[in-house]
Amino acid sequence: MATSTNVVIVQLSCTMDEFLRHLSEVDGARFIRELTPDQAVVQLGHPRDGRTLARLPGVVAVYPDRLEHPTRSS
Repeated sequence: MATSTNVVIVQLSCTMDEFLRHLSEVDGARFIRELTPDQAVVQLGHPRDGRTLARLPGVVAVYPDRLEHPTRSS
């Protein structure tokens, strides 16, 4: 089962529609929401799936979601 520690922000160089077409290539990945036209929130089935996600066409970078670190100051 995925946990909140598996939530990432994805920076895109493609459209959201293009990204969503490829997201099924990452087992257990689930689209949560669009942040901006070039950023999406994704929940991974396992943290190691971030590497697979990063290799998808149109993905520029994958960052841990800030909510993973509730003690980090703003």
